[in-house]
Amino acid sequence: MARNKKRRGTAKKTSGKKQNQDRNRGEDVLKDKGLETEFNCIRTNCASTIDCSCGIDCSGSSSCSGNRSGLLVGREIEKHKIIKCEDFEECKGECLQDASYDLRLGEGHYIYSEEKKTWEAIFIGDNLNECDDEIEPHFKRQYLDKKGVLTIPPFGCAFVQLHEDVDCCSIVMESKLIITGRFDLKLSMVRKGLVSQQATQVEPGYNGKLFCYLFNNTSGDVSLNYKSPVATIEFYYSSCQTICDPEVYRGIKKNIENKHFNKYNPAKNKCCNGTGISDVRFFSDGHGECSLPEHGGLSFFYSKFLNDNEYKNKAYEYVSKKIDENFNRIEKNIKSEVWERASFIVAIISLIVCILGLGFYGRYVSRLNAFNDNKANIEKQLTQYEAAINDLSHQLAILKVDQEAFSETLKKK
Repeated sequence: MARNKKRRGTAKKTSGKKQNQDRNRGEDVLKDKGLETEFNCIRTNCASTIDCSCGIDCSGSSSCSGNRSGLLVGREIEKHKIIKCEDFEECKGECLQDASYDLRLGEGHYIYSEEKKTWEAIFIGDNLNECDDEIEPHFKRQYLDKKGVLTIPPFGCAFVQLHEDVDCCSIVMESKLIITGRFDLKLSMVRKGLVSQQATQVEPGYNGKLFCYLFNNTSGDVSLNYKSPVATIEFYYSSCQTICDPEVYRGIKKNIENKHFNKYNPAKNKCCNGTGISDVRFFSDGHGECSLPEHGGLSFFYSKFLNDNEYKNKAYEYVSKKIDENFNRIEKNIKSEVWERASFIVAIISLIVCILGLGFYGRYVSRLNAFNDNKANIEKQLTQYEAAINDLSHQLAILKVDQEAFSETLKKK
């Protein structure tokens, strides 16, 4: 027993030594490629293990960070400090969800003025005087008698800034995790008649404000309060390749640094912080491709439709044409569908008639065969009766002869 225990202990030591050798061999391979040690796998205390392309044995008590995949839960969002705002601790109870975060309305926005035919920079925060006056255009209050409320007019639009900063950059540089985000309006905003357009993705390495292009599709004002939840954002881990393959990670990191330096260079635009956008006025008229459209919202079309007869006639002709096209298409589809259904019904009726005909024919043949059988039996019986009658007639003739002979005999006596 002691010898067996000693052997098992020796085997365990040998196995552990072999794992260490495999791990060292993988690390040597990375060093031989001239890659820095910072690109090695991040180890986490995770019970599960997966296969990856890092070249290092990730088995044991630690496993490769490639195990991190899919949607981040709320505690991961908090752990990685992706959401940045001065009152995070106070608001996280309301905004931090199980697998998302509710973004709140910020302080600086653009409202399209139908009266002035231009975009106006509106400030609904607390300290208007602290805004950077060197950035054009200057913010102003939408209403002098109240603050903290953004009102989108009927059929109008607003380009709004969200309150929180989203930091997908620090985690790339510090933890070498590539995280992206996607956000959209909350259902409570949709119920108010708002429709939103926003960027498809919060890019890896982005650190700054987020923005929504809101449309008011109702005939009444829609008011939004400062720091009220208006959107929901979800975050996702990238694949294991960005963690375990140093070249992939290095390429992404370099692309982030070059792209963000050129796009969000604060020396060129004071509305940037080097890794993202810090002020909604980044989208003012002086920024070329980033500028807001000349006309905003549906109010432009609404007013033009009411006041411009030529435009109204064109719109009427266009709508009438579309209605006629749709009507003809629907009529054609209905006729086609009716014909198909009629053909199907005719085919079903024909099949039923054939089945019934076969049934009646079968019964007719069966009865005819039975009739022929009965006829044959009757004819056979008639033949038998005729033979019996003939036999009786013959016997009767014999009896008559015997009777005559007997009568002659009596006469002679």
